[in-house]
Amino acid sequence: MSTRGINFLHRWIQNNVPETAKVDVVSISELTHKLVSDAKAGSSVRSR
Repeated sequence: MSTRGINFLHRWIQNNVPETAKVDVVSISELTHKLVSDAKAGSSVRSR
């Protein structure tokens, strides 16, 4: 993974995953969908 990707993921986790997050399939799935969506939104802004 690139440094930019690692930095994005680190910041995303800090901003989107509460320290007291419950661990279950639904919450993990929702976070995964949000992560992918945010990553795509960020890459489309940079590619303009």
